[in-house]
This record gives sequence, structure tokens and C-alpha cells, in this order.
Amino acid sequence: MKIKRKWVYIPIETKAREFLGKLLLACFLAENGFGVVIGEREKLKRSLIWLPAGIYMEKGIGFTGEQKYLLYKKMGHKIVAFEEEGLIFNKIRREKTFCHKCFKLTDTYLAWGKNEYDFIHNITKTSMKKVKIVGNVRFDLLRPELRSIFDDEDIISTYKP
Repeated sequence: MKIKRKWVYIPIETKAREFLGKLLLACFLAENGFGVVIGEREKLKRSLIWLPAGIYMEKGIGFTGEQKYLLYKKMGHKIVAFEEEGLIFNKIRREKTFCHKCFKLTDTYLAWGKNEYDFIHNITKTSMKKVKIVGNVRFDLLRPELRSIFDDEDIISTYKP
């Protein structure tokens, strides 16, 4: 019996800021049996119609997202959302950019930490089962066992000039 592969779609908007962390996430997902498509955000969004239903990782749940969330859902995708700029939490800014309708359409929301979790709980007054405190993959790159990827000597000695 053939097992159907689960797919995860990871968009990148700003390569300099997002690429390495999302590549790390893609590697972890692939090691756990997921098919992963990682790519430029706008091109990936346009390609979703031809790709198998899966999990789309959306950065942010701002007011411009409701129509595309509804479209993703219609195509059979699940939505996992997170706030890319969630490290420095600003309650006033978030209140202005937090879309309740988009939040309701998400299947899972990945919070940076307790401040963001508490904010969402206070502003939505709903069950928090779908909100998970996970941090952010960009900071996972700073774990001791992964820091060597930034070591130029290792890169140079392995790949030469």
C-alpha cells in the first residue's frame, strides 16, 4: 500500500531575512517524511492551484489576507500562520494589524512566546487549542549544534575557494 505524502508550502518574501531559517524548517520537515516546496512568496501563491492540497505557511494574519485564506481553503489547503516580526511584540501595532477573520480561518497559529499567546487569547476570547508557542526558526539557527554553518573556515576547507 502506498502512503500518500503530506505537503508543506513555505513562502519566502525577504530572502536575506527568512531563507536560512525556513530552509532549516524545510529540512526538519523533509526528514520527517513531508514533501516540502519552498519558494518566492508570490510565485508560490500562484502555483498553489496546481499543487496537491497541503499546509500553507502564511506569515502574518493581516487584513489583506482574508480572500486568499478563503481561496487556499477552497483548494483544500490548511493554513498555518505566524507573525514574522513577532520577536519585538508591540500590542498597539498588533491590534491594528490583527485580522480576526483571518485568525478564524487558520488551522494553527505559531506564536513566538507567551506575550503573543496572551495577546491573542485576550483579543479573540476564543479557545487557544490552535495556538502553539514555538519561537521562530531563525533563532533555531543559533542553537549550539547549528552555529558551525556560519563558520567560514569550515566552508572554505570543505569547498575550497
